[in-house]
Amino acid sequence: MVSGVVVVALLWWCWTGFVALGNVVRVALAVLAAVCGALAVFQRMTGDRRRIRAELRREERAAEEAVSAWRKQYL
Repeated sequence: MVSGVVVVALLWWCWTGFVALGNVVRVALAVLAAVCGALAVFQRMTGDRRRIRAELRREERAAEEAVSAWRKQYL
């Protein structure tokens, strides 16, 4: 009798753990989908990635030129 109760309790514990894990994964996937959707909308709102990358490259070049000019002047 006791061993039967232990087996049922063990099965119940395993099942509830499995269900809880499934709920966590489902919520995590929903959160991930929402974040990805928000990022896609934000990307569309901010414009083309190529334009942003080109601007970053121009800024990097300008910073490098400023550092180079400073080095020539002071070093």
